[in-house]
Amino acid sequence: DPLNFPIRLNNRLAALGRSVATGDARPTAGAYTVYDELSRELTGHLIRLETALGTGVPDINRVLSGLRLEPLSIGKFERSSLRIP
Repeated sequence: DPLNFPIRLNNRLAALGRSVATGDARPTAGAYTVYDELSRELTGHLIRLETALGTGVPDINRVLSGLRLEPLSIGKFERSSLRIP
């Protein structure tokens, strides 16, 4: 339902993967171009996520602490696990 749920980065990455995986030839120059564009977009999302985890979560936890609520925890998802080129 692309009208209600627009195509996102993960859909475009999956479509590129399907396109590259079909056939017996190597990926086209266009596929490499699309891959580079999607990689840059993904890197931007990962940088924003790292920023949110580094600054946003501690800020939220300070507010929650002031309200005597449990802090947010990112658990096993550590910032160091992000592989940002």
